[in-house]
Amino acid sequence: MSSRQNILQAIRQNKPEAPPLPASFAFDRRYEDPIAKFAEVLQGIGGMLIKVPDLAAVAAAIQQLYPESTTVTNGIPGLHLGNWEPGADTTSSQLERIYLTVLRGELAVAENSAIWLSSQNLTHRVLPFICQHLVLVITADLVVSTMHQAYEKLSVEAADYGVFIAGPSKTADIEQSLVIGAHGPRSLTVFLLPA
Repeated sequence: MSSRQNILQAIRQNKPEAPPLPASFAFDRRYEDPIAKFAEVLQGIGGMLIKVPDLAAVAAAIQQLYPESTTVTNGIPGLHLGNWEPGADTTSSQLERIYLTVLRGELAVAENSAIWLSSQNLTHRVLPFICQHLVLVITADLVVSTMHQAYEKLSVEAADYGVFIAGPSKTADIEQSLVIGAHGPRSLTVFLLPA
């Protein structure tokens, strides 16, 4: 026997037995108040949640937070805000000048504050990533506790593209310096509408 075969044989002989798999996994965790958990996690990763009664309050708050911005609204019927909406023929040089993007979230997850966006509500996939500031609008009935519950509700076949977004863009280097807005939006504000 070669030394390699001797080593492999010794490993096989000393390999511990695999423990049995659990009968069930605890994927059905539910938060008592998923919206409070969503807000807590969102704040912890650099975002902000604002509860509003209707779309008019969303528009008023955005105009107060970003008074002189180039705003893009996409996929939110009834929200008349902004001075430009990109189309299929929008060039990359036009897209790179976007300061604020307002999009409709389709589902939110409390455990990690991720919000699902799909191509059904995006004219350009790059919109949530190229802007300086991102605003997502979601209704309270679309907040679930866990990613497992989110995937149960999602229909991934319904759109050709989808992404979960959680918090503003960030990066950290080896010296443990956290930089917000390094490769994408510098801020994320989530407006929560009643169900």
